[in-house]
Amino acid sequence: GAFPAGYRDRYDAAEALIDAAVIDDLAPDEAMRARAFRKPGDTPTQFRFKLYRPGAPAPLADVLPILEHMGLKAMVEVGFPVRADTGDAVWVDDFQIEDERGEHLVFTDVKAGFEAAIAAVWTGRTESDGFNRLVLDLAISWRAPALVRALAPYRQQSGLDPSQRVQEEA
Repeated sequence: GAFPAGYRDRYDAAEALIDAAVIDDLAPDEAMRARAFRKPGDTPTQFRFKLYRPGAPAPLADVLPILEHMGLKAMVEVGFPVRADTGDAVWVDDFQIEDERGEHLVFTDVKAGFEAAIAAVWTGRTESDGFNRLVLDLAISWRAPALVRALAPYRQQSGLDPSQRVQEEA
């Protein structure tokens, strides 16, 4: 079958249908896709996301820094190869996330921005640094932190801020 035994043990049919729809929707040249979601028992500081990647699992060494730069902690990760209709494997990596500063965030407001920011960092369209936290704190697109990032060296040169780190924390 398309779904390995470990996957079937962990997820119900409704979740498998969602994953199958995402996998079927992947464009041939799409390097990855992220899908953020919550389960009924998640607290306001918890959410989950799945990273769909054709051909190979997402290396934790690549994913964890992206999350950490956004102020997030990956508490649990599990991954499974799922066979697409083409017969090719698409890895579904499922992350349980803790956001210590996310108690007041409205998940539905930040969901799409988070997904797009993960994809933008993964594909090299933007950098991975603390400015990406703005995506969650302000419920904005990843492009706004990219602009702030581009202006950071000028603020530093002018003496307004001593370092990019100070600007990220501000």
